[in-house]
Amino acid sequence: MSWFDLSYFFTGQNETARGQALDAQLATMNNADYAPGGRLYGLIASDRGAVAADAAFAETQAHLAAQEADTASYNSQVASAAADGAVSGLKSVADLVKNPFLGIPVAWWIIGGVGLFLYAGGASWLRGAFKKK
Repeated sequence: MSWFDLSYFFTGQNETARGQALDAQLATMNNADYAPGGRLYGLIASDRGAVAADAAFAETQAHLAAQEADTASYNSQVASAAADGAVSGLKSVADLVKNPFLGIPVAWWIIGGVGLFLYAGGASWLRGAFKKK
C-alpha cells in the first residue's frame, strides 16, 4: 500500500477474509457447545428436554448463517455506506453554498455582534453611559 492509496479505506482489504475466519471459529465453538453431544446441549436437554436442546442448536445455526451472509456482503455494505455518506456530504455542502449564513452557529453570531459593537466604539459609549454624573 502506497501512502496515497485510498482504496484501502474504501474496499476493506482483508476484512471479508478476516470475518469469514472469525465466523468459522464461532461455528467450531458453537458446534462444540450446542451440537448434540456438546456441553450446553447436554445441559439444556437435561433441564428442558431434547426438543429444547435441538431448538437451541437450530437457533445458533440460524444466527451463524445470518452472520456469514452479513460477512459475505461486507464489501457491498462499505461501498453503499460510502456512497450514502458522499451524497449526504454533497447535499450539506450544496445547502451551505446556497445559504452560507445557516452554517454559522448562533453563539458565533453573538460573539461577532459584541465584537463589532466594541470595534465601532461601543466601549466608549458604555463608559459614557455608566459614568456617574
